[in-house]
Formats: sequence, C-alpha cells, structure tokens
Amino acid sequence: GDARAIRAMMSALEGRPRAAEGTAREWDGRHRLTHAYAGNLRSCYREVCGAEPAMTSFHGKFRGTVDYIFHTPGIGSTRVLKPPRLRGGLPSEEYPSDHVSVVADVRL
Repeated sequence: GDARAIRAMMSALEGRPRAAEGTAREWDGRHRLTHAYAGNLRSCYREVCGAEPAMTSFHGKFRGTVDYIFHTPGIGSTRVLKPPRLRGGLPSEEYPSDHVSVVADVRL
C-alpha cells in the first residue's frame, strides 16, 4: 500500500541529488519522480527575491537551503518571509528547530 510506495520512492531518491540535472526517475513502475525545476513549477523565493534563501537549515557543520515553496504557472508570489540573520546554529532558544520557516503569500 502507501507505506510500500513511499519506501520505494525514498529508495529511488536515496543518495542521488539530481536537481541541477532535472532528472526524472521511475520508482514503482507506474510513477515518475521529477525535481521541481525540471517541470513547470516556480519557486516563490526565486520569483520575489531573485534567488533562494542562503539558508533554511543550520546545524552542526551544515548551513544551507533545503526547504522550498513551489507553485504552478498562473499563480504568482507577492511576498516571502526572509530568513533571520543568525549568529549561531539551530536549534536555539529563539528558534526551536534546525530549520527556519519558509512562508509565501501567493496570488491566485
């Protein structure tokens, strides 16, 4: 059922970041996984700010962007929540997660 399909999907993605290549992969004989940038999806942050946030997760030795909000053509982004300027890693007393919130207002 669903759990088996999810395991198969995760297995197809495991260790193979293909975002830049826009590669699609078949994972259960019926469905294909495709990175959002390979299709018609648009990034809210890229649309409003011109680029993805420099950081959405910050812990240990990692600081980078791993969280995104995408939309289809015909929907537009009007504004986004910019990530905070952090001096140390996450979580912290002020930000209790190792990810910061990504938020967008969209126009339908």
